Amino acid sequence: MLYIVPVDSVTSSVRISWTLAQFYADGGTTRFVDRMAAALGIHASTIKVVAVYTGSVVVQFSIV
Repeated sequence: MLYIVPVDSVTSSVRISWTLAQFYADGGTTRFVDRMAAALGIHASTIKVVAVYTGSVVVQFSIV
């Protein structure tokens, strides 16, 4: 059986004017999550990075 359960979350993406090398040299996804959590005043465990790709740097993430 497959159960589908709705989850209260916000999905967003952020474009950063960096290269991927600069992004990961500055701490990558861990530092991104820490900074977003601090800016939003929420716990870092509620932010899940879904994807990171070029186009400057685009980070897609969800807040649960």
